[in-house]
Amino acid sequence: MYRKFLLHVIKFCLCCLVTGLMMLKANAQINNTQLTFKNNVSIATIIDRLQTVYKYKVSYEADVNTGKVIHLPSNRLSLDELIRQVEQQANVDIKNIGGNLIIKRLDVITVSGVAYSTEDNLPLIGVSISSNKQMLGITNAEGKFNFRVSSGANVIFSMIGFEPQTTAFTKSVTNTKIVMNVASNALTEVVVTALGIKRDEKALGYA
Repeated sequence: MYRKFLLHVIKFCLCCLVTGLMMLKANAQINNTQLTFKNNVSIATIIDRLQTVYKYKVSYEADVNTGKVIHLPSNRLSLDELIRQVEQQANVDIKNIGGNLIIKRLDVITVSGVAYSTEDNLPLIGVSISSNKQMLGITNAEGKFNFRVSSGANVIFSMIGFEPQTTAFTKSVTNTKIVMNVASNALTEVVVTALGIKRDEKALGYA
């Protein structure tokens, strides 16, 4: 009796595993499908073409600006790349659930402030600011920044020699302070280089 029960459990688990693998394969095929669009196309046209030509199911909220024109980098691109372009240019969030696309509008906020170094508490010039692989700007000669971003999106502040700082802003803020820590590997490189110089000088001294 126990063996039969165990056998049924094993069969059920195998069926679930096979079904899951088939769904993953189907999703991969959907995401890798090359789609054809004009370079400049409205969201409404994108939605219509996805539904009528490529047979995707698309739903969106009433406040999504479907008249927004999207500038595509190529006439042929994957679904993932299309989603990324629309999200970045239209300030929307798109969920892809097995080929069912759900589009929601994101609130855009304004963020300004100054980036400082923890080492000397001085403003940092040239800190790169990005979100979702899109550049938002860099800090100016006074370490100041000002950018617009979708509410809740992760914003990354990065600079060579410093540890990246990731912050999510949910509302517009002014005069915010971003503190950048010196990267530990940068300090290590300086020490190793200094020791190397000392060893060279010592060798020359004995010569």
